[in-house]
Amino acid sequence: MSDNLHPNNAGFQKMAATWYASIGEVLPACLPTTPLILAGPPKSVAKGKLMKAAVNYVGFPEPAFTLQNAPAGMVIGAESGLITWTPGTLGSYTFNVKAVNSEGSDTVSFTVKVQ
Repeated sequence: MSDNLHPNNAGFQKMAATWYASIGEVLPACLPTTPLILAGPPKSVAKGKLMKAAVNYVGFPEPAFTLQNAPAGMVIGAESGLITWTPGTLGSYTFNVKAVNSEGSDTVSFTVKVQ
């Protein structure tokens, strides 16, 4: 919801991480899981503006993140899953985000339109 009352994506991720950690203390047998990427960057960004977007995922232990076929200048924090990019050219860019942990991996394709 895009208003000043409800959390944005970063807020939902923070709440999810807190709940997930708490549940893991109560149900330790349920913790080790293959990573599953749930969401990523926005569908559109403005040319010349810094895009920061955290990959939303579930899985334990914490996965390592990589980008595949990413546009020039796009980077992802291997541990944080934070994607940063300042697009310089209009167009649509498709790339993959891969999450890997000891239990397995997940790869999801995203398309970002630069306007």
